[in-house]
Amino acid sequence: MAGWWYSLARSMRTVLVALACATAKRVVISNAEPRLTTTGQVVDAHSGNIVGPINGTYFLYGEWYGRGNFAVAKSIDLPKLAVYTSPDLTSGSWEFRGLLHNNTQPTWASSPLWPWAPHGAWYVPSAVYSEARKKFILYWTASQAECCQAQWGVAQSDDGVHFELVSLSEKASMNSSVDGSFLFIDDDDGAGYVAYTAMKTAGLRDHVVAIDRLSPSLLSSSGDRVAFFPDFFVEGAVLFKRHGIYYVIYGSC
Repeated sequence: MAGWWYSLARSMRTVLVALACATAKRVVISNAEPRLTTTGQVVDAHSGNIVGPINGTYFLYGEWYGRGNFAVAKSIDLPKLAVYTSPDLTSGSWEFRGLLHNNTQPTWASSPLWPWAPHGAWYVPSAVYSEARKKFILYWTASQAECCQAQWGVAQSDDGVHFELVSLSEKASMNSSVDGSFLFIDDDDGAGYVAYTAMKTAGLRDHVVAIDRLSPSLLSSSGDRVAFFPDFFVEGAVLFKRHGIYYVIYGSC
């Protein structure tokens, strides 16, 4: 992974303009206006990302809160992970496709990988589509309680909706608790990377950002840490590449 790294401040009020490739339609995505579903409801998918288009469909993953709030200590319901799909990114086109832990049979709650089911707080999902594996790969912060001891939850899917639970206890190379992550596959060589916030790391200030190279399967860290940034008390890392230069952005906690 080569290139210069830039640490940029994020603006939560930025209006993003996306071009929906399938229809060549100009779509404005505003943080000031709610995204709506096909039934007129507000999309309930927070702190996630969009993948696509894959075969003409966009996939949105995020934290689902229902009628609850952010305080989820000892909750058996919230938050969980939702998936929505859209043909063109427009408001009103998003279809709710379910909560990931319920979308497969048997459900994730019946898996020995989730021993404290139905309890657990899951945050900041990040998905990517691997052309090489023809799989959707999903990482998120998985904790038994509200905060702040967590590892990676990992799942994979053929269709982006029905996910096989792989792990709720994958660890980063820093052997730290994690607080949010972002997946990236390099178009140069197909290698996968994950940018993440590390918490409670011995000898370091709290909440620092690092980047690990993923294993060839993309389902775990390879243990190879390729970048570490000097800022602390930061979170929300996003990793991307533009015109041959790699960027990471994150904001203050």
